[in-house]
Amino acid sequence: MFNNRRRKKSDAKVGGSIPGSKLLTSLLSRSKEYFQWVRLWKTRPVWTWIRAAEAFKSKDFARAGELYRAGIEKYPSHPAKNSAELDLAYCLYRISDYEGSLGVLRRLLINSGCSKDVYLLAARIQMYTGRALSATSTMRSCLEQFPDDVQVLSCYMHSALYSCVGLEEQESVRRNLLRIKSDLSLEDKRNLHLNTALAHFEVVCGDIRLGERLLARVLSTGEAPFEAVLLRGERLLERGRIIQAREQLTRAMSASSRDPRPVLLLSRSYLRNGPEANPDWARQLAEVACKLSCWQNAECLNVLARTYEANDQKANAQLFYERMKTLPSMDELGVSYFQSSL
Repeated sequence: MFNNRRRKKSDAKVGGSIPGSKLLTSLLSRSKEYFQWVRLWKTRPVWTWIRAAEAFKSKDFARAGELYRAGIEKYPSHPAKNSAELDLAYCLYRISDYEGSLGVLRRLLINSGCSKDVYLLAARIQMYTGRALSATSTMRSCLEQFPDDVQVLSCYMHSALYSCVGLEEQESVRRNLLRIKSDLSLEDKRNLHLNTALAHFEVVCGDIRLGERLLARVLSTGEAPFEAVLLRGERLLERGRIIQAREQLTRAMSASSRDPRPVLLLSRSYLRNGPEANPDWARQLAEVACKLSCWQNAECLNVLARTYEANDQKANAQLFYERMKTLPSMDELGVSYFQSSL
């Protein structure tokens, strides 16, 4: 993407009453950007996209998105167009326009040979919005182009396990992960993601004790990826170890503040019967999870409806049950998932 290819520019602008030293710095910076662009793209610079990259670095994603889009409309055949579209998709993702971002990413996915970042971002958005089957399909296509990439294999494994696809596919990915693991040194950081994916497979489909040992090994490093912390919190919640589960899920929230899954699991922890129950806390957390998913995750809406039931607000609960039924993610999860709540 552009933002990995450009050095930080001076804040000074060319022209006007700028002190000589600042003007010289600005001119030199522009000159460097010009030659870097020509060397990379073999064309004259598109300054609209360069300004977009500056806004991107400043985390003004709305402004960056506008500039990327303007450049794409003006230069539809430019060799840097695909890179600009990926940056645009990321800007839309950062301002929570998930459908807009997915629309851009779908156009990129039509082109063969696109970056794995296109697949990974699309799958992430699909997971956030409760479309695990779509995320699995996206990563399956990615695997065809990057069959030995640990990040791609791990992402596919996690999405496949959440979407409950056929075991045969997951077994194949597991074998690939084990093959790659045998060639990695113990110090290789990819082992963390690889072992997390293997642990997830084992606790869901294989040897639970082996999975727990692998997961504990990852967590003990102090550098556990988000998926490991989330999985640990989920496992603790299943066992009824509420306090420990909440600690892990709070860690997961800090590690990935845009992902609704740890927030949703925390909400569920306050819906369980017992002294740790707190229906009002559950409702507040479920609302946060729904907002993080842009109100597109049927599972989040289901839990929110259940929290309203627990707070004796049946009419509100029914409204969210009805809204839940209209979401695309409802079709992917299957109606039987929600029968106990309808």
